[in-house]
Amino acid sequence: MRKLAIIVVAMLLCGTAHAYETINKADLPYVRAIVGEALPDYSSMYAIACAIRNRGTLKGVYGVNAKHLQTTDDDTFLKAETAWRMSLINEDVVKGATHWLSDYDLKHSKPSLIAFRKKMKETAYIGQTHFYIER
Repeated sequence: MRKLAIIVVAMLLCGTAHAYETINKADLPYVRAIVGEALPDYSSMYAIACAIRNRGTLKGVYGVNAKHLQTTDDDTFLKAETAWRMSLINEDVVKGATHWLSDYDLKHSKPSLIAFRKKMKETAYIGQTHFYIER
């Protein structure tokens, strides 16, 4: 009984675990990438999750290490986790896209993005993000 009381006191002093600490470790990098890349609404997260699944890798995905991940609330991580899991069993809303650019990226585009877009075909536009597949 005393051991249980010590555990309860320790939990109260330390606070509760963050949502990202309870996510399956294998899924965590993908969930972090979704949070780092998408707007905080579910449709954007789901679209990014579909594109990441189509891509098959996190190589080159900035969102995995985005600076704002440390300040993101638990609800956002839980939403991203749901989007990641649902992208496995539901419709691919980005129609095979493996790349994406936000409206912000396009507004501040560099010549390299113009060349990139010429090699790509746009498949969807969801949540201020354009989705592309190679031609």
